[in-house]
Amino acid sequence: MKTFYAALVLFAILLGAVVLNFYHINHVADELNRQLEALPACEEAKEALDEMCAYWESHKKCASLSISYEVLYQMEENITDMKSAVAKKEDAEYEKARALMGISIKQMRRLEK
Repeated sequence: MKTFYAALVLFAILLGAVVLNFYHINHVADELNRQLEALPACEEAKEALDEMCAYWESHKKCASLSISYEVLYQMEENITDMKSAVAKKEDAEYEKARALMGISIKQMRRLEK
């Protein structure tokens, strides 16, 4: 009977960890989405983009435990493309990378479900 209770406790801990991870990843996705939508036009986006990048860097390690490498790579690539477009003041490239970042965030959320 002790092994049954031990297995039940381990199952509850595992289930709790899965639920916490689900809420954490969705919280990160919500915050990234909020910051992405709040990004100003290309000429004024450097500071806001740096904040978004810092937020992502602080949560990337935890997200990498449950998000696939491909999605993480896409997120990094999109952020880098946005930074590059801001540095070169290329509005079209900035908007393209911004749209792709939105898709990557949706993909991150989809994979967590």
